[in-house]
Amino acid sequence: MSKIVVGLAGHIDHGKTSLVKALTGVDTDSLKHEKERGMTIDLGFAFLNKNIAIIDVPGHEKFIRNMVAGASNIHVGLIVIAADDGIMPQTIEHLEILSALGLKKCLIALTKIDLIDDNEWLDLVESEIYELINSMNFNLISCRRVDNLKRTGIKKIKNDLLNISRDYSFINDSNNFRLFIDRAFSKTGFGTVVTGTVQSGELKVGDELELFPMKYKTKVRGIESHNGRTEKVIKGQRAALNLSNISLKKVKRGNTLGTINSLKLSNKALCYVKLINNTNWRLKVNQRLRFHLGTSEVLGRIVFNKKIITKENPDTNVIIEFETIVALAMEDKVVIRSYSPLETIASGVIIDPLPLLKNKYIKHHLDEIPKGNKERFLFLIKKNYKKPKSIEGWANLFFVKKELIEKWILSFDLKLTDDELIYSTENYGLVEKDIFEFFNDQYKLNHFRPILNADQIKIFTKINLKWLKFVLSKMINKNLIISNRGGYSLIDYRFEATKEEKNQISFLKKIIFDSNYVPIKLEDILTKFSENPKNASNLLYLLQNQDDIIALGNSLFLDKKRFREILKIIKDFFSRKTEMGVSDFKQLLGLSRKNAIPLLEYLDKQGYTKRDKNFRTKGDQLNEC
Repeated sequence: MSKIVVGLAGHIDHGKTSLVKALTGVDTDSLKHEKERGMTIDLGFAFLNKNIAIIDVPGHEKFIRNMVAGASNIHVGLIVIAADDGIMPQTIEHLEILSALGLKKCLIALTKIDLIDDNEWLDLVESEIYELINSMNFNLISCRRVDNLKRTGIKKIKNDLLNISRDYSFINDSNNFRLFIDRAFSKTGFGTVVTGTVQSGELKVGDELELFPMKYKTKVRGIESHNGRTEKVIKGQRAALNLSNISLKKVKRGNTLGTINSLKLSNKALCYVKLINNTNWRLKVNQRLRFHLGTSEVLGRIVFNKKIITKENPDTNVIIEFETIVALAMEDKVVIRSYSPLETIASGVIIDPLPLLKNKYIKHHLDEIPKGNKERFLFLIKKNYKKPKSIEGWANLFFVKKELIEKWILSFDLKLTDDELIYSTENYGLVEKDIFEFFNDQYKLNHFRPILNADQIKIFTKINLKWLKFVLSKMINKNLIISNRGGYSLIDYRFEATKEEKNQISFLKKIIFDSNYVPIKLEDILTKFSENPKNASNLLYLLQNQDDIIALGNSLFLDKKRFREILKIIKDFFSRKTEMGVSDFKQLLGLSRKNAIPLLEYLDKQGYTKRDKNFRTKGDQLNEC
């Protein structure tokens, strides 16, 4: 038997609160103003038994905001309709809201039958109810005629609820805990307490949570569920959580409690929107609206690729731009109401809580984004080919378990990198094409520099670095590129110098060669080289890649032939002696101390010599010469 939450809904003064009292013995109108005015203003809570919680929501149109907050936390709707009034405006609006929130199971309590002596009238009202319920595609469990005072029909409704609880089951499709807060209060001796219905995951005493959207950290000190203390709650259960390390003034209805870092914050989301059936409203670009998300109400505007959403074109994908930061998950339900006058006008489903696509693409191709979760997953995989996510990353975005993502991977024949980044064959081909284009573009801009490093490629192509390195390694295996001096080159690239460039290269090589064993500074090279500095820099880079010269560091260069001669000289020295001082090195090559030190430091770094205080010994690398 599952623990469920039943929400009472219906027009004002149709007997919702009286029905709750008849079912549970609890008067949910606990506020002074509610007693004085004889109407429910805020949410009321009661328990039929340890498995069935009941939320009584306001019926008056002025308090629909509170009604939606309560409705977001229920599993079954108990719709209360007075026999003398029949279906009224708030009856329809409440049903529209329940439908928008994805709730389909409902019961009807036809109350105040003691005021009607005519059975034909009751039959007519019931007939209208069935017609309305069927038109809105609800799964009607039962329709009971009720007299709250004489308790007629109360037992039947109780049995209906017990049967629903017995047969109800939840699919816990996410490991992340989430709860929409509908009440927050302070209890003497305990501190801050919040209540709500567990939307996903499970929670244990002692677990750490995050309060969204403020991102305050807190810890669960104690848990009550369905009027009893417990060590754990799971999806679908009503929960009262005693929180530590957080004051009541930081918490309010509309906040969300969740697993740490499970929700991302944004002021924009992609949403599938559909006008409700019983509205004459039209949605226009940048129209200010009220968005009910969980137990919160947020103001914002919608942007879409159609100028107007009308009854003739009642649904489309839109961009919602919120006026405040929100914390959403994929597939969250949205109730959309007008700013003024207050009316429910549309429903919505979040299809991307943190838009991955570029704004330009979204605005021109918004309708292409699939409504179905699985199909949208494949769509986003393909469209975000430069920045693939891991299995865990996609599971967090879609707010589902990793096992479901793994099923989708198999279903669509997708592939994984060693880091579990998900990609398609098409994705790989597009990235490979982008890399080729980048190489060719760079070679056109500067054909002196055939070697490009991964960071360069990443910055210009905007490809995720792990994904880029994976593709580059594949391209090496396919003999498309080669790994070269810490970077990459196209395997078939051949440098072809012009006649003028050949002359410049020869002259530059001569300048460095003529410096003999003295490392030559870049500024001295430029003084002797009459061409512009940028061209000299490119030629020096080319000569390094061709292994004609050596860059010692600190803008010092040495001819490679001269360097080989130096290695031969010091190798001969170490055949006779075990230690070499700076003075020995200076004497061997005829260098000043200023010129000898940079060269010695380079020899140490490359392993040709080993420094021991003021002396050098033979390095392992010298044996390879």
